[in-house]
Amino acid sequence: MRPLDTLLMSMGAIVSNKLRSTLTLVGIVAGVASIIAVMTAISVVQGTLEREMSVLGAQTFQVQKWPAGGFHSDAERRKA
Repeated sequence: MRPLDTLLMSMGAIVSNKLRSTLTLVGIVAGVASIIAVMTAISVVQGTLEREMSVLGAQTFQVQKWPAGGFHSDAERRKA
């Protein structure tokens, strides 16, 4: 089969199955859009974390056993 015949046959199949073709196209567009959205969200979170960590400085890292301001009294802290 020549490439032109294959192209004409595939275009005919797309035209004859309009609903299937439309749903396939919508699925592909939704998939690409979701990947772009996730990559954008990851980029935003990474930028925010880098900006907040740079405030601490290059030689500073803080680890705490208890959340800062998370407990209202010593009794609550002892319970946890």
